[in-house]
Amino acid sequence: AVRVNVELRDRAAPLLRDLADQCRESVYLTVLDGDYALYIYAVESPNRLMARTAVGDRAHLHCTSVGKAMLAHLPADEVEAIVARVGLPASSARTITRSDDLREELVATRVRGFAIDNQEHELRTFCIGAPIFDASGRIIAACSISGADPEILGGRLPELAQQVREVAQEASRRMGFVPSRQAVVLSPAMRAWSNRPPSDEPAVTDAVAVAA
Repeated sequence: AVRVNVELRDRAAPLLRDLADQCRESVYLTVLDGDYALYIYAVESPNRLMARTAVGDRAHLHCTSVGKAMLAHLPADEVEAIVARVGLPASSARTITRSDDLREELVATRVRGFAIDNQEHELRTFCIGAPIFDASGRIIAACSISGADPEILGGRLPELAQQVREVAQEASRRMGFVPSRQAVVLSPAMRAWSNRPPSDEPAVTDAVAVAA
């Protein structure tokens, strides 16, 4: 697992740095680590108020965009087993804490091709995550854009979602994955989400780190 994580990080890092330059927000790479998402690489916005990096942190899957991007592509029985073991604890007032709601969210995530975190893990933080697959088509990781700008999930969503999906697809390709069909980036579900009014919560952004 460590070898795969290092291989993935090294192959994805240039893509993530380019993505951070384009979006001017924090960008993260996580892997599935048991029942959690493990952050293995980060390019963090200089506007981020926290001085420490996220690299090395583990987070619940149900309340992060990277976590939901991975959960959406696991077999249903695996998702149920994870929820049975770790539950659906609330990280904020916006966290999904009901199994039925999580199932609906994971279906929506598969349909649109990316996951969102609307302050579910941390208030005043908005994220878009996309799945990364290995050569066998198994979900192994996810990458995300994260920041304090509510427009990440508002007017900026179509562009940012396309960018993070393209990076995830290229990272998957570099890990040997060959998709069975061309992905549709600008799906109706994404357009519908982008028309929702953004939250008016104030801002906190994200700063530049590398994993060892």
